[in-house]
Amino acid sequence: MHIILGATGHVGSAVARALLQQGQPVTVVTRDAAKSADWQQRGAQVAVADVRDAAALRRVLQQGRRLFLLNPPAPPDSDSAAEERRTLRSILQAIEGSGLERIVAESTTGPSPGAASATWACFMKWSRPWPSSPFRTASSAGPTT
Repeated sequence: MHIILGATGHVGSAVARALLQQGQPVTVVTRDAAKSADWQQRGAQVAVADVRDAAALRRVLQQGRRLFLLNPPAPPDSDSAAEERRTLRSILQAIEGSGLERIVAESTTGPSPGAASATWACFMKWSRPWPSSPFRTASSAGPTT
């Protein structure tokens, strides 16, 4: 089962549609139950969960083997760096102990010159690796199946 965080956005929805078109089992995660019907008609399972609720999100992740992760962008009128760090910490807590085998992480914003993006700075500093880590860099990942 593929779990898609960010399936209601442009990139995540393209990933979910492509997997469904290949006949792959997909669960899309949304915090808005009103967005469920369209995905269910396409053949996806839908999990309603907020990424800031690590326990609820972990229960969803435990149902899958592969995760496409797109940390939701913070509202522009907020402290976006702080908000994205909070959501990513919650997502990382949910991943721990989930049993996922593979994770693909996508960024929605690029870093500013001389500064790391908030999302990836938090991701790279997270210091609790799993014994058999599902995280690999793009350069070391090689072909996936």
